[in-house]
Amino acid sequence: MLANIYMTPFDKWVSTYLKPKYTKGKRKRANPIYTKMIRSGKVNNHSIHSLMRNDRRYLRLHYVRYADDFIMGLNGPKEYCEQIIQECKTFLFEKLKLTLNLEKTKTTHSQQESAIFLGYRVYYTKLSKMKVAFNSKDKLTRRVTNATLDAPVDQVVDKLISKGYAKTTGAPTRNGRFINHTLFDIVEHYRMVERGILQYYSLANNYGRVAARVHYILKYSCALTIASKMKLTTLRRVFNKYGKDINIKDKDGVVKTNYPSISYKRARKVIPSKILDFTSLEAYIDYYDSRIQRGRKDLENSCILCGSEEKIEIHHARKLSKAKKKDYLPTMMAKMNRKQIPVCQKCHIKIHKGTYDGKRIKQPNLPTQH
Repeated sequence: MLANIYMTPFDKWVSTYLKPKYTKGKRKRANPIYTKMIRSGKVNNHSIHSLMRNDRRYLRLHYVRYADDFIMGLNGPKEYCEQIIQECKTFLFEKLKLTLNLEKTKTTHSQQESAIFLGYRVYYTKLSKMKVAFNSKDKLTRRVTNATLDAPVDQVVDKLISKGYAKTTGAPTRNGRFINHTLFDIVEHYRMVERGILQYYSLANNYGRVAARVHYILKYSCALTIASKMKLTTLRRVFNKYGKDINIKDKDGVVKTNYPSISYKRARKVIPSKILDFTSLEAYIDYYDSRIQRGRKDLENSCILCGSEEKIEIHHARKLSKAKKKDYLPTMMAKMNRKQIPVCQKCHIKIHKGTYDGKRIKQPNLPTQH
């Protein structure tokens, strides 16, 4: 019952009209050639389907929607796909006054091509790559088939290229946008972008490949950016000075952040987390690319008003929305230099209640990191 609360009129139409219309038969007929091969226990042809491919007495329609994107899978003849598209187009226009984007609407064969849905490539395993299962008597029993979700590595790399993390060849390069940031912020930003992308593709079957590619590009781009900032020229000098994990230390020699190597193995169990509402890879990477760490290191300072070191919080003396936004650099500098001051909880409460009458609130000259 709870699921019906969130069903749109289109969902209800698909569930009550479209799916029943394209549902027929209990199961597909078995392919006699494949059945004979099973009984013999010999796999001499990997291109034979276990079931009759063009069994018109069997139909199944599957439907998944997320926001305004949806995907349908039809187990049946291709000609029905065109009918379904036209029916969806008619319903959306006549009942909901919406237009189906025909440029993004694509009909594909699940074993010959892939469909892009929410930044994933969706397809069925090819017959030649399907795993063969055997019973206890070492005889062929069935061929394991499954839907596959892959990360489009080429599209991920293209997006990193457009954001300046890699050259057109896909090789990592220095990103001049971050040279004026502190070393701490540079490393934290690169790691944040990497975590965001890999979290998005935590379900991908080719997770290892995309993880290796993204980590290589971003880590070496980070090192090259540091090389430009610190005038170290080469990657070797950067790793000689900061170590293979790019350890960024404070004045006391304590490591505040670093960029260690990661495991390319996909986690068996994905830990649920807050996933932002993005339906495209481009929007997801754009979000993480535009973010920057700010104000966190101020929490290590004492209250600028009374000197207390307990329960330090950050007070924003001027809203970022009031800063002048022209091009990228002024915007990023506004984010980095917005008036944030460390104050204790008691002083913070007085400020917001309007009862604070002490010295004028202004941004302190905090020590910079190198």
